[in-house]
Amino acid sequence: MIVIAKNMTASLPYHPYKISNLKDPNYSAAYISLIFNDREEGDLELKIMLSALRDVFEALGEPNMSEEDAKLHFMIWLLG
Repeated sequence: MIVIAKNMTASLPYHPYKISNLKDPNYSAAYISLIFNDREEGDLELKIMLSALRDVFEALGEPNMSEEDAKLHFMIWLLG
């Protein structure tokens, strides 16, 4: 049961919102540029870059996949 206090709105999950924005190729390009221009160090940087690329591939690739491939992609994403 979800209880929302008076005057508070429920927030939407971030991932679907991000993916919907990343379906715009210009937005995806800016997102990737921002990630790759960020100056983090070590494994965190690699994890951030891989996550960003995975999100862009999901947003731009899924519309071009068959239903079966999209289901497989989703299962791989869940297992992460």
